[in-house]
Amino acid sequence: MRDHLLACLKDILWPLPVTVAFDFDDVTSVRMDVQLPLLPTLPDREAAIDYGNRVAVRRMSEVVHTKLHNRHALGLVLRLMGEIFAALPTVQQVTVSGRQQPADKRPPRYVITARTARKPWSELHQRGSVTGDAFQCLQEIESKFNLTGLGAFPAD
Repeated sequence: MRDHLLACLKDILWPLPVTVAFDFDDVTSVRMDVQLPLLPTLPDREAAIDYGNRVAVRRMSEVVHTKLHNRHALGLVLRLMGEIFAALPTVQQVTVSGRQQPADKRPPRYVITARTARKPWSELHQRGSVTGDAFQCLQEIESKFNLTGLGAFPAD
């Protein structure tokens, strides 16, 4: 199971490098930790149509950049849950925790944990919820995370 899951995760074209560690409680339950990228690793510029149908590349505001980062983190957790269920049909319970490793060598801190069983996940998948807004989808399953009013994970 371990080798098959690793092969499936390696086949994905991730937008940023993804570092995961996982453990099988038994053949029906998987726990996974993922290291979430830090804010500076995501692009801070976006393209837009300018006057005369030209493409203009502009710096994102800090709030927009932070929201992009956190949508990426929430989406990454959901994607990993889905990949586990897709790759391992005997798995009935998945828990994925996302941690951030601060740049200043402080210990990592967990900012999100999500857990679900296969049946509720399948229902969300059938409704198309898992491909929509990650924030909304995570609220429909057992998850713990906190975002500030500006869309950032709170600092310790």
